[in-house]
Amino acid sequence: MLYAAWGWKDEMQEGLKKKLAEIFGINLSNNSIGLGMPSVVARSCTECGKSSYFYFHFRETSNSVYSISLRGGATDEPKQAEEGSGGQAST
Repeated sequence: MLYAAWGWKDEMQEGLKKKLAEIFGINLSNNSIGLGMPSVVARSCTECGKSSYFYFHFRETSNSVYSISLRGGATDEPKQAEEGSGGQAST
């Protein structure tokens, strides 16, 4: 989970990152684990191709002690339908 907090902004495609930031209301310039850091974890279904995105908020409450709260979730269209629909993410 901590890897996701630091790595998602570097590993996710720019367009998708901005779309998810808009959907979840994430400030992409927030990089402070002490004040709370947004994180998005992506998972894809191997059967239907649908991707799910989970928005977590990390906060270091004391030295090496973290508070993690789920703030939201979104899915996109399955990959088969993505070509015709534009693969819009929804909440």
